[in-house]
Amino acid sequence: MKKISMMLVLSLVISLFTSLTVMAESGAKVETKQGGYVSISNVTDKKQFIDEGSGVGDTVFVSDKPVTLTITGKDPHPSISFLPDAKLGGESFIMGEASEDIAVKGSTVSLSKKGYYGVNVRFGSEFSPDTVAEFVVQIVGEGTASNDPKTNSESGNSEAEQGMSTVNVLNENSGYKIKFPSSSLKLQKVKGNDDEIGGFEVSAITLKTPKFEKDSNVFLFDLVTTNSKAHSVYVSVDSYFGGQMKYVDEEFKDGKVSVYMPSVTFESVVTDDVLVASIEVYDKDRNVIDSFKNIYFMYEGFNRYKVVDADTNQSSKPVSAKPTASKVIVNGKEVSFEAYNINNNNFFKLRDIASVVNGTEKQFEVKWDGAKNAISLLSGKAYTPAGGELKVSAKPATKEAKPTSSTLYIDGKEVSLVAYTIDGNNYFKLRDIAKAFNIGVTWDSKTNTVGIDTKIDYKDEE
Repeated sequence: MKKISMMLVLSLVISLFTSLTVMAESGAKVETKQGGYVSISNVTDKKQFIDEGSGVGDTVFVSDKPVTLTITGKDPHPSISFLPDAKLGGESFIMGEASEDIAVKGSTVSLSKKGYYGVNVRFGSEFSPDTVAEFVVQIVGEGTASNDPKTNSESGNSEAEQGMSTVNVLNENSGYKIKFPSSSLKLQKVKGNDDEIGGFEVSAITLKTPKFEKDSNVFLFDLVTTNSKAHSVYVSVDSYFGGQMKYVDEEFKDGKVSVYMPSVTFESVVTDDVLVASIEVYDKDRNVIDSFKNIYFMYEGFNRYKVVDADTNQSSKPVSAKPTASKVIVNGKEVSFEAYNINNNNFFKLRDIASVVNGTEKQFEVKWDGAKNAISLLSGKAYTPAGGELKVSAKPATKEAKPTSSTLYIDGKEVSLVAYTIDGNNYFKLRDIAKAFNIGVTWDSKTNTVGIDTKIDYKDEE
């Protein structure tokens, strides 16, 4: 959970500072200079907090009843989220990490669940203080109707009902999935010092331990493909600590190959091993057409070394990414970026950041290893353009952001940073990348301006 006053202060959303709030009996209206406005019913109180660019203005409208929002104006673009972890603490509005998008159909939306809602309505395609109405609604009484959440999860999933969980290999567009016989998945880290491999730290998917009988074959997973050229596959399941545990070399049948392990081997795996799956896919002529390595998984009974939950700070499910636009000054020159607000933090395209600092002493190279699904950043190296850097859409729109599955290395060392993939590009928090390469970042709340300065050192937010 983060306080807005301490959060990443390069928010690019538009402030409501110039908007006008009109209070009426049992209601309120938030107007913009553009002419559009949002009416709020059943308002019983109003509270103020410091607006530091979070995208929800500086006002909380309080109600002890369900609230109806009515949007009036040309070309409205509403974004409304329920904030289950939000709190108002002094002059700061604490939004928390979780949010649930509320579907808006037509010009009205009803809010009834007890708690806080962030509201941001832009009128027209232009991003400016004159076109945006933003505020918070707090419902303190229990409502009678239900909200209409627009979630990214699927209900009634048949695989989940049958105790199966599906993982995309590399990404959802690879054409390959692994189906594990586990009703739930958890990403965890194993740390230790092994006699054979020395000190180590590895992240792995933790599965529920399946029931099995002695002298039987234990089902590990199905490899499923939609690639029409995939004819056969070699799957090797190894111990992370050394040694092959199982391999399969056979043809796909109806796009699927199943992998089993003898129970006598599996008994020790549960408590002692992290497994590593490697996959090579062949066409009919036995030519390698796809290769995937280092798919780590283990079981809940593992106790050989210390296991901790991976600190990913992000869900494995897609989330909503809302466009943000602002003035950004890079070494004294204004530069346009296409950035997005995700869970109340602003994310920049990795290659855009590398591009604007290229040629300075803080430059860094970006390299992609598709076979290993890895991103490598090399400090001090000139950036090689890939095409599309600093491209800005004419009309930015809310998009789906998926947690990045790639491993990130900085100067050869694996690091864990929160990242999302939007339209095939990797987006990171500017301050995370700036901190890694000692790039100065400044924020001017009065002018809503972000500064990137390669001539000064990075400093944490105060």
